[in-house]
Amino acid sequence: MGGLTITEWEQLIWIGHDSYLAIADTAVPAAKQFQALQATNIEGRVIDATKNGIPVVAAFTEADDDVPVEIRRNDNGVAISLRLCWTNDVDDLDKTGDGHWNEVGELRLPKGSCVVWDPHHSEIEDGVVVHLAPGDFAVEAFNSAGDCLGLRISAKESAIGR
Repeated sequence: MGGLTITEWEQLIWIGHDSYLAIADTAVPAAKQFQALQATNIEGRVIDATKNGIPVVAAFTEADDDVPVEIRRNDNGVAISLRLCWTNDVDDLDKTGDGHWNEVGELRLPKGSCVVWDPHHSEIEDGVVVHLAPGDFAVEAFNSAGDCLGLRISAKESAIGR
């Protein structure tokens, strides 16, 4: 990234959920997102409806609690990553090698706005809107001992320096 500085994770807000969390393009109506998630198979506890042409990804968390919505910024102050972790030890597991982030898809956010919400137990209006750099984002799931413990999206090179 040519000397580009990326900040530490910054906590924006906490969001409540009941077993599922989704990240989606704000331009797509909630009903269409929910229908796309329902029609998509779960692979490794992740639902990637982008494969069906709808810009929404979700993860089955197996938890009913509040989760921090976190972002990272580039040196221009633009948010380029968003992370949701439903356990508090993801960073430690990542550092020790007892878990790792796996790319599971790609999410396109042409305007850079996305919403984090629970598609099975809340309305999209109850979600949290996050403004990121416009562009394409790698979707990654954090896995440890067969469990999915987090979901994040990170800007691909085209959006990093904006």
